[in-house]
Amino acid sequence: MEPHSPNDANARAMKFVDGHERGIYTLLEAASQVMDCVTNENAAHLLSTLPNAIRDQLITSANSAPSTDEEWAAAEYVHIGSGLPVAGWVPPTEAETKASMEIWKAKYRVQVEAIRECMP
Repeated sequence: MEPHSPNDANARAMKFVDGHERGIYTLLEAASQVMDCVTNENAAHLLSTLPNAIRDQLITSANSAPSTDEEWAAAEYVHIGSGLPVAGWVPPTEAETKASMEIWKAKYRVQVEAIRECMP
């Protein structure tokens, strides 16, 4: 199986669903991790197999995400880290941070649009 095949993504998503059901992850944590597993190929299947609460959270996230090119261009994300210093860590440059943001936005946009296309 390819490392990023739809089946692999589905299996990863179901691990987070299981973790949520066992109390390891909050609803928002599980939904965020499941969102990261969404692809154009698996969105419809994933939405149809998720528990209602997680599916509803993904739909809420998709509905609240930017809709236009202008909104996507202005979108930013906040990375919440541990805040603990790590030996040898060097903060990213402004250019690296901007590049990382653009990669994240492009991936998230594909995920959001895949969900929007499959929403009930």
